[in-house]
Amino acid sequence: AGFSLGAYMAALVDADKGDLCDGIALISHSYNSLGSNKILNSGIPKKLYLPYMMEKVHHLASKNEYIVKNYPEALQSKTLDEYDQLYTCKEFGMESYIDYYDCHCLYKRIPYFKTPTFVLGAENDPFTSKSFMPIEEVEKSQFCAFVHVKEGGHVSFLTGMKAEKSYIDFTVLDFFDTIMNTKTCF
Repeated sequence: AGFSLGAYMAALVDADKGDLCDGIALISHSYNSLGSNKILNSGIPKKLYLPYMMEKVHHLASKNEYIVKNYPEALQSKTLDEYDQLYTCKEFGMESYIDYYDCHCLYKRIPYFKTPTFVLGAENDPFTSKSFMPIEEVEKSQFCAFVHVKEGGHVSFLTGMKAEKSYIDFTVLDFFDTIMNTKTCF
């Protein structure tokens, strides 16, 4: 199971080596990396989320001697796309962050999924939009199930008046239980 950026990594695993897994869950994947980047670089997300995210990126990157030595300019980046342009793209041989983000859009990965995959997203996730949902690709896929709920925010999916439980507890875990129970029947 991958959450947020981890969902991006899990989608890569699914498309490349999914046949080695029993199942994969993508929780709060933003669906469209380019669109999500635009959201993050504007309005409230730019003022509220981006500074905190960049503080954490710089903190982690500053602990990596390789990055400090070879990509010191990345430690001065103001946005994720600037960081990815200065470090990630160079490290992985990509021309630009636009190319890098474009290749990670979920609608481009779904046709290559190789194992049962559960995608859980929320309408009020501040990093995505309903317009980014890969509905057509999910409908064509034999491996992908998509659940999009009205409320859930980004990676929380809390339910009830006291918000003591999460959709994740009963949807994602049930997905994996079903896969494992089905495997034991054959």
